[in-house]
Amino acid sequence: MSYWDMIAENQIKDAIQKGQFENLKNQGKPLAENNDDLAGEQWIANRILENNDELPDWLSLRKDITRQREVAKRYRDEAIERLHQLPNRLWPTDARLRRLSELYGKNVRQLNLMIDEHNHRCPSIQHELVRMREDAIERKREIIRRDRALEFTRRSAAERD
Repeated sequence: MSYWDMIAENQIKDAIQKGQFENLKNQGKPLAENNDDLAGEQWIANRILENNDELPDWLSLRKDITRQREVAKRYRDEAIERLHQLPNRLWPTDARLRRLSELYGKNVRQLNLMIDEHNHRCPSIQHELVRMREDAIERKREIIRRDRALEFTRRSAAERD
């Protein structure tokens, strides 16, 4: 056992003898699964801090980012589904598609500000998060438009032959 392990072990034994581990929140319950792969080597310490409402601000922000990211993905996915349902000529006039694009853009701009703040506060570059693309719906719109044009060209060429 290393020197540091012995110190930690002695401190734990002292705390047990003093009763400092009694009546803790969630005592006797298993630790909940943490799906955040990027939490690092300190995940158990972060989990204990979270359970006692003492989470570092960057990890608290990370939780908010995860929730916000799911909202943005739902807007994006619904908008892309709408693009597939509508003919190209109706895209500019479809109110639902326009509203989904606006909501996605607003959400992602806010999310990217949160990600920038998180990346500024987190202790290591290994914990930094990647920003979301604000133009994801527009990029997908162009891909769908291109694919439809290619398909039309193929069908036209096949009909001529």
